[in-house]
Amino acid sequence: MKYTAIIFFVIVTFIDLYLISSKQEKKRYYTKPFIIPGIILIYLLFAHQYNKFLLVALLFSFFGDLLLLFSEKKLFFRLGLFAFLSSHIFYIYTFVENIAFNRISPFWIPLALIPYLIYAWKIFRGLRPYLEHYFIPVILYIVTIIGMSYASLFCFWTSQGISYWFPLIGSIFFIISDTLLATRNFKYGQRKGWVSVMTTYVLAQLFIMIGFI
Repeated sequence: MKYTAIIFFVIVTFIDLYLISSKQEKKRYYTKPFIIPGIILIYLLFAHQYNKFLLVALLFSFFGDLLLLFSEKKLFFRLGLFAFLSSHIFYIYTFVENIAFNRISPFWIPLALIPYLIYAWKIFRGLRPYLEHYFIPVILYIVTIIGMSYASLFCFWTSQGISYWFPLIGSIFFIISDTLLATRNFKYGQRKGWVSVMTTYVLAQLFIMIGFI
């Protein structure tokens, strides 16, 4: 059953990426909605104990995927953004509850934030002329995803074992994916997928999940 779930996930993901590359977007209704359930199934089958915040984060990601399939309509695009915003908030909870705060030096807390702030400012400056009425939602989204990766950094920093490398790497993939997605949607006005967006997104979800098995 475990390896069947992995095979199912891999097949669905590669078919979805193929549909993106061959511009068969309408057929993605039969692939994209099964990617996150595949990740959830793998987690449930392999994990010794379940993290409820992680599962809720994945569930919101699933709804985000569904809604963004209809992103040509502004309502669905906005609801999709809200679903992913909620997903990142629950990822933050997931990481924060695994941080050993007594191992963190106060000196490193602001210092570790500097690279994230620089990156966030550059992305915001690049997108600002194209945001229009999405100005505030995009700011909130950038702050949230940066906060998610920042929390994963300290989760990795204060934990022992290689497993916490995975959520940190996953959070970085998320930043890359969402940067590409925002550039595609706001700067170029494209609602349809890029292979790079979906690849980094799937790797982000997968790496975070693996870190908590």
